[in-house]
Amino acid sequence: MCHGTPWSSALWQPFAEALSREFAVYLWDMPGYGQSSMNPAHRVDLGTQSTLFRELLRHWDVESPHVVAHDYGGAVSLRALLLHGASFASLALVEGIAGFPT
Repeated sequence: MCHGTPWSSALWQPFAEALSREFAVYLWDMPGYGQSSMNPAHRVDLGTQSTLFRELLRHWDVESPHVVAHDYGGAVSLRALLLHGASFASLALVEGIAGFPT
């Protein structure tokens, strides 16, 4: 589950608890949000977040998850899928942001 901004994985907690009866559920705080590092030296741009999401899926050894993404998490998950080689069984976008103006 990918949270939006300015939220954190806490947004997903009630949903994760309900879904965990039938699925393995993974929550994460993107860098700069929630319980993650707030170190100003850590990059938190969209490109970094999407790369880190793909790497996190590899770290967790999750091959083809069902992904639910909200807001900014939509852009993060789409980039992970389209640009970084992630593979999803499904992707549900909730008020997803698919891109940013230049």
